[in-house]
Amino acid sequence: MIESEGTALPAPELLASADRLRSRNLPFALELRDPAGAAVRVSPGEPELTVTARTPAGLAVLANLGELAVVEAYLDGDIDIDGDLVRAMELRPLLRGDGVAMRVWSVLEPALRGRIRTNPQVVATHYDSGNVQLLAIDDEYALYTPGVYECDEDTLEEAARRKLERVFAALRLVPGYALLDIGCGWGG
Repeated sequence: MIESEGTALPAPELLASADRLRSRNLPFALELRDPAGAAVRVSPGEPELTVTARTPAGLAVLANLGELAVVEAYLDGDIDIDGDLVRAMELRPLLRGDGVAMRVWSVLEPALRGRIRTNPQVVATHYDSGNVQLLAIDDEYALYTPGVYECDEDTLEEAARRKLERVFAALRLVPGYALLDIGCGWGG
């Protein structure tokens, strides 16, 4: 279904994206809007999510539907997402792109990283081990994420201290502030 504010039809890039998305199995109703306000409903029903291109750059991103490009466009303000952002994450598998290289990489990447599938037992053992594991790794700082190494001779403690100094400076932390290091996610 096509809707528009005024007499403008949706941009051709938007129509092409809607067609590509319609061929996939969307988990909920979605609407795309171009910078002029013209809208295309990708799936029937009241949209749970509306993605609006605010700029020509945002429109170009919606035309390609690359996952990283969509995230960067959102952060840069080139696209806007109205609706539940957590629910929007269900669209990630659909944003891989149509390129052969991306399809090949999606098969090769887990094998190259040694992660064809995640073993739930390994994940549970890792996260259930508590802080004792952290203290065994780095007894001075108990950090979860890697440090910043400048040379092969750097110790774990030196790299950890360097990481903290850089993070504190980048965040402009001062005494009295707190920082929670949550890590980069399982396998991330």
